[in-house]
Amino acid sequence: MVPRAIVFSLVTSTGLYFLVVFALLMAMGWAGYGSVSSPLSLALSAIRAPPWVSLLVTFSALTATLTVTLSLIIAGSRTTRQMGVDGLMPRWLGKGSLPPTAAVACLMLASLALGDVKTIALVANFGVIFSYMLSGFEVVVTRRRGLQGEFRSPGYPYVQAFSIALSVLLLLSLGPESLTAGVGALVVGLFIHVVQVEFRLKAK
Repeated sequence: MVPRAIVFSLVTSTGLYFLVVFALLMAMGWAGYGSVSSPLSLALSAIRAPPWVSLLVTFSALTATLTVTLSLIIAGSRTTRQMGVDGLMPRWLGKGSLPPTAAVACLMLASLALGDVKTIALVANFGVIFSYMLSGFEVVVTRRRGLQGEFRSPGYPYVQAFSIALSVLLLLSLGPESLTAGVGALVVGLFIHVVQVEFRLKAK
């Protein structure tokens, strides 16, 4: 049920994104948006929307930001906990749910010290899209190894190939700044992982 619910939610959110884009293009031409940081506000002002509509959009944006932040903390803490259990990260992160959740939350709060929300957003976008790309590769690898789960992943391998290609395209569209920041974060993470593994092997 969970995989089907995820697919259904992705289809629904994709449809909503398309509707929003169409609404923006109906409000004004695409060239008018340029590098505007708040295209929805610009579109609402262009069509002279009532103030309550702008307030509703602002409230929805804040709610969506909070929801995404909480979901990232949950997903990050579960991933961190499993990596701690598997020995890919310090063992204490795999003990219960509080240590990994606290570690992820503290890391997210510490990132605010960068003072540049744009950089944080670029790294986050890179990480999310990169994880989507890896998911496509993971399905291919598990199928080639003969592993089968309850969810059959319809359309194999065309859906996976399309998702990988689309993810690469999205990564490239983020720009050099995002790619540099994202790759830098990956290198730092891999370095920490290698150091931790080497330390654990020497401890044995």
